[in-house]
Amino acid sequence: MRLIALFLFLLLPPSYAGQVFSSLEAVENKNTTLISNAAVSDEKIIQTVTASGYGTSVDAAAQNAAENALTQVVGSFIDAETQIKKQKEIRDGVISKTKVIKKDIRDYSQGSIKYFEVLNVQQNGAIYNVTARVDVRVEDFRAYIKELAFESKKINQGLFSSIKTDEDNIENKLDLLGKIINPLINAEVIDINIGTPQRLEELSAFGCKFDKVNTQIRGCNHDDSNSTSNAKIRNFSVKGSLVIPITFDIKKDYLENTIKILDNISEHRQSKSGKYDYRIDSSIYNSTRDHVMNIINTKSKSYIRYIIPNTREYNTARIRAGSKKSVPIFAYRRYECDKHYPKLRLQFINSKKESIWQKDFSSCYGLDIREGREGFSAGIKTVTTYLKDDVTATSPEYLQMPRGRLYNDLVSNDRRHPGIYDQSRMLLIIEPSNELMNSIQEVTLQYIQI
Repeated sequence: MRLIALFLFLLLPPSYAGQVFSSLEAVENKNTTLISNAAVSDEKIIQTVTASGYGTSVDAAAQNAAENALTQVVGSFIDAETQIKKQKEIRDGVISKTKVIKKDIRDYSQGSIKYFEVLNVQQNGAIYNVTARVDVRVEDFRAYIKELAFESKKINQGLFSSIKTDEDNIENKLDLLGKIINPLINAEVIDINIGTPQRLEELSAFGCKFDKVNTQIRGCNHDDSNSTSNAKIRNFSVKGSLVIPITFDIKKDYLENTIKILDNISEHRQSKSGKYDYRIDSSIYNSTRDHVMNIINTKSKSYIRYIIPNTREYNTARIRAGSKKSVPIFAYRRYECDKHYPKLRLQFINSKKESIWQKDFSSCYGLDIREGREGFSAGIKTVTTYLKDDVTATSPEYLQMPRGRLYNDLVSNDRRHPGIYDQSRMLLIIEPSNELMNSIQEVTLQYIQI
């Protein structure tokens, strides 16, 4: 059998001969390769391998022995499946590393082989069998082979395009939300309408009535005529005080455009009547990932809820990254309101169109009438109250009111559901001195930026 193999070898090209006898060596000399580890002074691991190789010359057999030694080391850090999948790449890499091997050279300053020594040479006709010691620089060889065996997969560029498209869509949604919200915050789309002043004892604006016995304002167009707006009037003259009804109305074309935008950029739209329900199905809304926006119709006692997916998460990441892009302001907690919303300036004008009394007050507060809230100043005592709308009037206490701004959190604490109101109503109660009463010709109210 051995003679037949040798005869076949002589008939094969040299490149196949090395592969044939490498296979024979693997079969007949399974136990001839010994592996050990040794630490050298540079603290890099050197793996010493004793291996056999065949060739038509001593140098060719030595190179084959080095190849077999490196192939053994490959198995210590590359799994069998990868060795099979990357067989050609690994084989070519091993051959490349052993081209420098010569039987008369022992020390190799570079490459994966540090030291090579022929321990024994046997000749069988034209074939040489070499046993050699091979010291392998494991770190160098591992990095080299792992680079050869690196698995790659071409990625469909369409995937990147679709991701970029999604990001652009979110950017566009955020920009549109900013175009909706920022004009509201700046009071650019709000009309202030001042009604006809009435004596406190004759109050009828907004369906409200003044209860002289309990000194309370009651009714105010609520279904229950006996309901109270919690407006307790104290220390105001019933006959000497005036009530000025004021409405803050959102511009009709702005509101229509806002609804069209939200219809286009949201994925979920819910129309509901009655009191506001802060609970949202978790299958369509994630409070950390998505934005919710509500359109409150105080006249029809209804609201529309919109869910805009991923915009909250994306916007939060953009803020943390310090993006210079315009970031829409979605909602502020109550203590942040005065930092961002304009104030309201109340003025009384005389016949010469001169301001004879002026006061600036917050558009964020004024939930209840409280004695002397604005105080007695320069001959006039004022107090304000914002009337609850029927959508939130019967809702839990943590629901917020629009007051002098028509963009507001409906829910405080961690829920923070922003809402855009169609209207807010305010009663301004004043008790001017006799001197001022004779001078006042008109009243003005406007938003101012301070």
